[in-house]
Amino acid sequence: MNKTNVIFLLLSLFLILCGCEESLPFRNDPRNALTVSLRKLYVYHTPIENSLYFFLVVKNNYDETIESKAAIDGTLRIKWRPSDNPAGFVDEKNVKLTLKDIQTSNYNEKNGLLLISPGDSLVLMYRWDFVTDDNTDMLLNFRYSDDKDCFVWAYPNNVKGYRQVSEKQIFEVTANVKLFVQTSILYAQPLVVNQCFVSHDFGIWDPRFYPCVPIDPENPCSALHSP
Repeated sequence: MNKTNVIFLLLSLFLILCGCEESLPFRNDPRNALTVSLRKLYVYHTPIENSLYFFLVVKNNYDETIESKAAIDGTLRIKWRPSDNPAGFVDEKNVKLTLKDIQTSNYNEKNGLLLISPGDSLVLMYRWDFVTDDNTDMLLNFRYSDDKDCFVWAYPNNVKGYRQVSEKQIFEVTANVKLFVQTSILYAQPLVVNQCFVSHDFGIWDPRFYPCVPIDPENPCSALHSP
């Protein structure tokens, strides 16, 4: 991934975290010191990337710093909920979350300590390329409509064609994580992803003469209804 994409993702993650408006428990109640939530971000920037990012955000709601030896052990499950029941492939992705998935600077690699300040969050990230547990590419199994205002180098033959936007797809995402040996497992509320996605392509055919409407990551369907 190039530097521009990295900056874009970091800025997007910052906006996601700042946009959280969760009700917090009483500041002096240690029983709910840590809460966990799921966030997602769709990134379409072909031919470089077409991915769905998931962020597991663990927030310290307590008024004291939490610090201990890290023992991160978590799971993330992405399950497709199609309108019909296609057979012949596994329609889910199961992921193990570990220390390598930390995206914030809470973890000290030298001493193995994980520190979360009051009001701060630990973020674990997973980038999904739409490939399931049996290596099925989900992007090849959606139904698509042609975006006739956008010419691309089409997949897989790399010839001129229309950009394709899928029908809305539903995924149910569940996750849990254990941060420290002495703490219990934290379970996030399930996240339901219900949106369109863009098929594989090799980039815009000729952006100088045939510019395409940018894909809105929260509503890719809007590309089919642009003025």
